[in-house]
Amino acid sequence: MFAMWNVWKRPSKADTRDFFLLMGCQFLSYFIYSVNARALAQGRMAWTFFTDLIFAAANYTIIKQVSENKSAMGRLGYVLGGSFGSVLAILLTKKLFGQ
Repeated sequence: MFAMWNVWKRPSKADTRDFFLLMGCQFLSYFIYSVNARALAQGRMAWTFFTDLIFAAANYTIIKQVSENKSAMGRLGYVLGGSFGSVLAILLTKKLFGQ
């Protein structure tokens, strides 16, 4: 009866792959978006142009991956990737752009 509540079961290789794939995609997306926002705010046209190109290409890939994914592990990776991507981008762009 309580078998469906077993949250401690080992995830399958496909679920683990989905987790890391979507986490990586979303990490890259939020990282690039955060770098883009800081570059735009500081008037850095070359950085803004470059990050816009990467962001558009990444979004195409992410949309495709998310639409094909059905696993809960994939959704978790998607959410966590965005959070970690933004935080790391803020830390790195402080060094790169100053402020």
